[in-house]
Amino acid sequence: LSKHSQSYTLRAGLGGALDIYQAGLLDGSSASGVSGDLTFEYNPKDQRVMDIEEKAGDADVTDASPIYGLHGNGLVFATPPFAKAADFTGIPSLKLWVQTDVPDVDLEADLYMVRPSGQYVPLSSAQMRGRWKDSMRTAKLLEPNKPTLFDFENFYFFSWHFEAGSRLVMMVTCPAYSGIQHNYCSGKAVESETIADAHTAHIKVLTDKDHQSRLTLQQP
Repeated sequence: LSKHSQSYTLRAGLGGALDIYQAGLLDGSSASGVSGDLTFEYNPKDQRVMDIEEKAGDADVTDASPIYGLHGNGLVFATPPFAKAADFTGIPSLKLWVQTDVPDVDLEADLYMVRPSGQYVPLSSAQMRGRWKDSMRTAKLLEPNKPTLFDFENFYFFSWHFEAGSRLVMMVTCPAYSGIQHNYCSGKAVESETIADAHTAHIKVLTDKDHQSRLTLQQP
């Protein structure tokens, strides 16, 4: 289905971590841009994301509450508005270089199209647990404070038309919503962890020339 690919390099933006369109950039050009690391914090004891879920209820799927309600647990990367319409069809991939101070952490990447009207359309997502990032057979804990590559090849397929003026947005976060197994980042067996084992994870997304994080989408 896909004949071409479009890669977007993750770069530091000009705004703060909560500035939706300037915290981080998805740069589709070949030119070098602003480099610099972006950081966020995941506190497993912080349950505010569940409050957002409860309030959202049966809200429109284009509701942007998950992005605006990160409470510091995550980063948002966005393209500039597309100058002309574009189509994407296929399975995305993401090479994400991170550095963290805990021996294990779960990471999630969520892709959205943002229409010129501001509506968010969810496209695809992928999750990965640090200890299983290299093999699903043998667990290996992370080495704290060492640059580590999370190679996301487990996004699901999507096909969508982007009208002119739309943006591509990616949110990187530690999943903490209901209905999943929570990782308390202690390095113990996750199924036996309790809230008493919780460690706050400080996560840095690397964007320097030696650790270039990159999102790739497929085009027909």
